[in-house]
Amino acid sequence: MEIINWVLSSVSLSIFLWIFIINWLVVLKNTFRTVASSWIPLVGGCLGATGIFLLPLKGINKFWWIPFLAEWGCIPGFLYTAVHYLKRK
Repeated sequence: MEIINWVLSSVSLSIFLWIFIINWLVVLKNTFRTVASSWIPLVGGCLGATGIFLLPLKGINKFWWIPFLAEWGCIPGFLYTAVHYLKRK
């Protein structure tokens, strides 16, 4: 069972890292250029949380929520969007 947890966790965290990089590159591209690109909401955070939750290491499972704070497609992106929308009104 531990091997399955390691494999599933590794796959989830690898895809999370890929989406994490893509989303932050989109943010940087939109910041320094006028080209509009979109980010992938929630997928990276959910995969990161799943990957951390499945890790068979003691004590690390309680940090499942960190990808939602670090990944632009989750809390940071939604807060930015909300603030931007409220400023326009």
